[in-house]
Amino acid sequence: MLLFMSMILLIPPVYYVFRKNENSGRIVLAIICSYMFILLALRSPKMGIDLATYEGLYNSMRNLSFREVMSGFSIIRDGNRAFYGEWGYGFVTWLLAKAGCGYQVFLILQAAFCVFSVFMFIDRNSVNPALSVALIIAFGFFDYAFSTLRQALSFAVLLFAVEPLKKRKIIPFLLIIVLAMLMHRTAAAFILVLPLSFIPVNKKNVLIFCGVCLVLVAGFPLYVGLIDKFLAVFNKQGYLSNTAFEFKEVLVGILAIALFLIFFADTEKLTDRDKVVFWAFMVALLFESFGCYIALMSRVSTLTFLPFAAVAIPNFMETREDKKAVRVFTVLIYLAAVGYYFLTVYKDLRLLRLLPYRVFFLD
Repeated sequence: MLLFMSMILLIPPVYYVFRKNENSGRIVLAIICSYMFILLALRSPKMGIDLATYEGLYNSMRNLSFREVMSGFSIIRDGNRAFYGEWGYGFVTWLLAKAGCGYQVFLILQAAFCVFSVFMFIDRNSVNPALSVALIIAFGFFDYAFSTLRQALSFAVLLFAVEPLKKRKIIPFLLIIVLAMLMHRTAAAFILVLPLSFIPVNKKNVLIFCGVCLVLVAGFPLYVGLIDKFLAVFNKQGYLSNTAFEFKEVLVGILAIALFLIFFADTEKLTDRDKVVFWAFMVALLFESFGCYIALMSRVSTLTFLPFAAVAIPNFMETREDKKAVRVFTVLIYLAAVGYYFLTVYKDLRLLRLLPYRVFFLD
């Protein structure tokens, strides 16, 4: 447990050591990302609720021919019966397996790509990389990257979609979404960020969006049939087998963050980058609203959209003129992130079978 907590606890002392360096935030980001990579790269395939299953599927891919692989090409549906899920993930694992790479090599490459993507996303977009990396850990990136391989790879691809969208390069943005969908189909939901990114971020628009999401929670029984048809496209109708209402604490947390940001920040100073990451984060509220009835939607919210708050929070705070208040809230938000991640590690990581940590060459 201490090993997992050390990722986020190391940030203040590392920052203190390099505090006089003008690139101190970037140095902290690089060190913590390197630490995350080491933990992910050395993890045992016997850890986690999915890694052992993925290992068996990975080893079976080497038995497929190139013709069998290509015949199963699909963007939306499963590749074929030999694949586990999306075609893109199956194709990547087939290439590596055919090249003679063992499963541990694949896990190392997956860790490298996911962590590199997070590093580039924060480095390019955050005004406070040290706080952003603390928040992205607290919001569960590391935990999901540990064993939910397909969705973690899809999320890592999606992070590169921010750059073209903030420059209004729509075609590259859409191509990145398609590429991410080849890893996990839930990436298709990221298309919602495109129209939202054109909406000005101000109190009125954000409050309207929050109100719409709450109405969706209350009115779910009226449109559940439409969702059933939508899920049928992805062969996921089974997720509607139980649609009883379940209160989600995360929904309250997302609402609280959104309201804090728009009332604390000077929204007139926000850049196009800030608007994109904010609306990407707000899509989490939409899916968490559905998640009160459909567990799948909550999972999409948690991994695909919630981590964008890791950049939105420091960037919005930086627009405030009162820098003393910014420093105070930076410390408070970091402490809240540490507390939240402690609860996550204590309660959830045992259920995900990520504790105790084991390295592959000693297991």
